[in-house]
Amino acid sequence: VELSLTRCQLGYPGINVLVETAMLANLASLDLSANGLDSKAIRILAKSANVANLRWLSLANNATSSDFTKAMASSEHLAGLRELDLSSCELGDDQVQHLADSAYLTQLESLALGSNRISQEGAKTLARSSILENLCQLDLRGNDLRSAGTSELIRSEHMGKLERLFLHDNAIGIRGAQAIANSESMSRLTALKLVNNNIGHKGTQKLAKSEYLERLDTLDLSDNALTDEGIAALVESDAFPRLAHLFLSNNKLTDAGARMLAEARNMSNLETLVLSHNTGITRKGIRALASSQTLPEAVREKFHKQKH
Repeated sequence: VELSLTRCQLGYPGINVLVETAMLANLASLDLSANGLDSKAIRILAKSANVANLRWLSLANNATSSDFTKAMASSEHLAGLRELDLSSCELGDDQVQHLADSAYLTQLESLALGSNRISQEGAKTLARSSILENLCQLDLRGNDLRSAGTSELIRSEHMGKLERLFLHDNAIGIRGAQAIANSESMSRLTALKLVNNNIGHKGTQKLAKSEYLERLDTLDLSDNALTDEGIAALVESDAFPRLAHLFLSNNKLTDAGARMLAEARNMSNLETLVLSHNTGITRKGIRALASSQTLPEAVREKFHKQKH
């Protein structure tokens, strides 16, 4: 049973009523995002035995204080959670420490901590935590991990089950891309999203030489100052044999890069190719993609519609 109460302005009074309802005990999924919940409200929720059957919980976009995550991390009633969304709660590194120390959140399969002012120190804290051990999806977009934090996280001995990693807007740079490319713990990844991380063509070259990303189905390198040199690395690479969805929007690609993609022999599994907002790709490049002899028909058809 699922219940969404997003943007209902519940606050502490609403949560106080909710935890007393018998219905709560039957819920597997509960969305309480954007409700002005503070630590007092979270403590009431976490202490309720009625949340014991929850498998998915979103507390995204709620107010925070120093013990917001501490109340959750110390709750035995939340031990059954498989998916937890704490995006945009302004947690900071201190509150990440509470999560990392939790003895009860170790069964999580999906953890969203986007836009929470988490720095490389917070990433190091997470890297040492056993709450990562069962994660299939980790979303840290919109933080400040940089290359050092990314490297620490990627090297974690607890990341062996990870399949989807979202690191948009973290300034990871070339070194961060290299850390991902060189990490054996990334060998199960099927989706990697690195939007707006300034990895450029050099970072793309590192990824294209990886021995550990062969399961990738989705790769998003949008908004990374990527040039045609990066495209050359991608089309010559055998690192991504299963790649089906490639996003390259808002880069510095030209018609030359479009031609390389049109002639690529390693893109035969593509279902999605997005090149929007590359102002250097003109109708000439679009025509090359539309008439490609190697890209799948569905991809060619998309560009065929654009060339007119």
